[in-house]
Amino acid sequence: MLFHEPTLPAEASEWEELYIVPLQDLHIGDPRFREDIFNSIKSWILEAPNRFAVLNGDLFNVALKHSVSSVYEDVMNPREQLRYGKKLFDGLQERILSATTGNHEERIARETSIDIMEEFADWVGCAYDPGGVCLKIKFGKDTRHGDPVCYAVYHTHGSSAAQLIGGKALAMDRIAQVIPVADVVISGHTHAKLTF
Repeated sequence: MLFHEPTLPAEASEWEELYIVPLQDLHIGDPRFREDIFNSIKSWILEAPNRFAVLNGDLFNVALKHSVSSVYEDVMNPREQLRYGKKLFDGLQERILSATTGNHEERIARETSIDIMEEFADWVGCAYDPGGVCLKIKFGKDTRHGDPVCYAVYHTHGSSAAQLIGGKALAMDRIAQVIPVADVVISGHTHAKLTF
């Protein structure tokens, strides 16, 4: 796990709110990838200076010959997915705080040792760790002493074979228990929308 303090703009000391959007489980290359939804989220992030994102794995579908996903169903191969991802994310580079990988990208790493999320994070220019990133986010002013308010935000792709919402929630809670200092824990993989 990587600990990272991103550099925010000077005006962050005046912000009362800061938004972090987890961009995860996009599955670029899968025919069900919703580019329209991605583009509306991208536009929303870019509309205000206090909106950021973390890349939380499975951005790319990465169907390989021996993987669960079918190479015959993907609409582009992994190389094309990476190139297309760069096109989609162009303009967001300054808003991405950090990145981690997902089980879909790990398919290529297992087969070839090439970590495409590491390559993508390098192109974006953000901090990267395949296991997860703990961010120290400072913005605004504490009313007691005027110093910036500090939050610990941990994100990892996660893993779970759970089919029911309770099992998915339990998998996320287990991640939160491992990082007890985190004010916010972001986990993906299950494709479930959970907040607690």
